Amino acid sequence: HREWHTDEHDPSTPLAMRKNVFVMQTQIQMINCAWVAYIPGNPKEEKTDTNSPLYKGRRRVRVDEVMEESKLKLINYVCDSMTDAHMLIFEDRDRVVVSFSGTRGYRNWIHNIEVYRTRWSE
Repeated sequence: HREWHTDEHDPSTPLAMRKNVFVMQTQIQMINCAWVAYIPGNPKEEKTDTNSPLYKGRRRVRVDEVMEESKLKLINYVCDSMTDAHMLIFEDRDRVVVSFSGTRGYRNWIHNIEVYRTRWSE
């Protein structure tokens, strides 16, 4: 996130961006996006019409419930069943956020440890 400013002494000055601004709201949005990538397809976290609202005392949620106060809107959810990889794409008027879940299960672990040898030349 960048902060917009103008020259206080000259109101006709065009807006410019400061590159070194840390905005806590943006950091919280990124943490939420990283967390919600684990919800879809996870029966311990995802609330559906067919399951109980709780799992072992934890409340199940839907991605749209978690992100409802955010300006980010879920655009797409992509899942690769062979690798058990999950990705969410969010959009706002000034940004696109792509969020991946980390390792979830056995299939993910197998995919993560696949190693391929390649020749490296400088």
